[in-house]
Amino acid sequence: MKVMLVWSDVTTVDVYRDQLGIIEIAALLREAGHELDLIYCKKPPTREEVHRKVLAFEPDVLGFSVVTGQWPYSLQIAKYAREVTRAPIVFGGRHPNHDTLRVLQNPEIDVVFKGEAEFEFLEYVNALEQKTEWRGINNIAYLKPNGDLHENPLTHLIDDLDVLPIPYREIFPYKEILRKRGGVFSVMAGRGCPYKCTYCAAPTTVEQYKDNGKIFRKLSVPRLLEQIHIYRERYPEITQIDFEDDVFCLSKPWVKDFSKAYADEVGLPFTFLARVESFNEEIMTDLASAGATKVKIGLESGNEWIRHEVMNRKMNNNRIIRAFDLCRSLGVRTQAFVMVGVPHETREHVQDTFDLMERIQPDEVSPAIFFPFPGTKLYDECVEKGLWDGEYVGDCYEKCTLTHPNMTKEEIKYYFHRLTDVVVQNDVKRNPRGAFDLLANFENANVSPQWSPDIKVSYLGNSYFGSFGIHAPAPSEIRYDIPPPNGHDWTLNVDFGVHSTHYDFPCRAVRFEIDFEDSGGARRNLMTRELSPYYEDGHKGWHSAKVEIPRTGESGKLVLKTADTQPKDDVNHPLACWGRPFIE
Repeated sequence: MKVMLVWSDVTTVDVYRDQLGIIEIAALLREAGHELDLIYCKKPPTREEVHRKVLAFEPDVLGFSVVTGQWPYSLQIAKYAREVTRAPIVFGGRHPNHDTLRVLQNPEIDVVFKGEAEFEFLEYVNALEQKTEWRGINNIAYLKPNGDLHENPLTHLIDDLDVLPIPYREIFPYKEILRKRGGVFSVMAGRGCPYKCTYCAAPTTVEQYKDNGKIFRKLSVPRLLEQIHIYRERYPEITQIDFEDDVFCLSKPWVKDFSKAYADEVGLPFTFLARVESFNEEIMTDLASAGATKVKIGLESGNEWIRHEVMNRKMNNNRIIRAFDLCRSLGVRTQAFVMVGVPHETREHVQDTFDLMERIQPDEVSPAIFFPFPGTKLYDECVEKGLWDGEYVGDCYEKCTLTHPNMTKEEIKYYFHRLTDVVVQNDVKRNPRGAFDLLANFENANVSPQWSPDIKVSYLGNSYFGSFGIHAPAPSEIRYDIPPPNGHDWTLNVDFGVHSTHYDFPCRAVRFEIDFEDSGGARRNLMTRELSPYYEDGHKGWHSAKVEIPRTGESGKLVLKTADTQPKDDVNHPLACWGRPFIE
């Protein structure tokens, strides 16, 4: 049989991921002698592309693995495919598992496979090849002629994951994916999560398989290392291992066996996901000695009430603080996953998240905008209360899809972007410059427009002005309350410029202005410069200024402004930046 597998991974970020369901199913099908091809979309699919792939391969069946964010793209691929083939179209994965009826109500989709169904899908393909009855196969769901949903029982979960073949990653352009990842090899050491977070569909899966298998399972250490050895031989460019298990270190005996064997046989640096409840000093010491360089920890909120009562995450801030301090003491980097826009969250709750980030000082922060995934408790609440607008997004970085009762969508996106740069903010706070560092005090500035997510402290990537600065797309105004100069002459040191991506196409010029406003409200302009880098070579690059601040003996306000002008017929708005401003 000719089986065409389909994986859509359209996102706003340039991330290349394995789809572990696809590569495991591909391994089973390949072992059974079936011919394989893949539709792999990193951009929204086009009719021409799908037609070309399907007509060239002429599949006997198309199998889709679908997560919620990719549902619209996957459905579009199915619609395009149906225009040129009558082969059965089968959907599996998280989204069809938890939204089965609505998925099957699309006439292009013939069958849904629910739960863990690698062997059942193979059985289905074999039945099609042998022209035998397939409707009694476990895990299958389909619509009866009258439109009613029929769902077969689920097969008992696989207790021994070692029976699965080594995943067949080469169905993807794997060498290119490795190159784009910088040599990072992703692997799953096990399956399942026993926790019951309200924003995650794992509890629904646990309920699905109640009395039908153990949810949390691990590969044996020898089988896991065998997989790593095989791929290191195939791809010597592998330089790091990323374990993608939802909870990597839940089993203390397994971790101890793994740590010793991995250190002896592999020795590459590795990263993993963990919950603070799942590790202690002994476990982290073992993993650090084996080569762990970073642990990725889901915190979601800095407010304990939101975490406990809304998200069902039963961990307190003290435990989180101890966990991050422990990792730091062992030299293991930390990455904190946080979320904004959760139902019931307020601005004060979001501030608690910023406060916790300030306390634990993670090396990286990965924020997300809350999205209600089908199969979760919070999805049911959002639908019941009419909060969700019904839009699907490719990832949790695009937009807010809730009509939130406590915050606007603009505010939520603003908080998301601020969390993205919280590590930069912490860096400049730890190493302030001069008598008053404008970056270190940015969170106390009055920014206009207030909820612009693009006005932020960020890494600008140019050592000329110390790497850090303020993204300030025009028009913007950033007002600082500065203390009195105490009899000393104060000078503002600042660099400014238009981002280099705007050098080579027509764009509006940017006017940079610095004003001083005294306590009586009187303003004095200290500097005005206009840059038009598309038209003037001398306006490219970064420009430095030393601006004398008037000695009034009183506190005042320092105002950094950008405005755009429109020479000729330009319409593009360039990105203006203030590079590492500080007062000395």
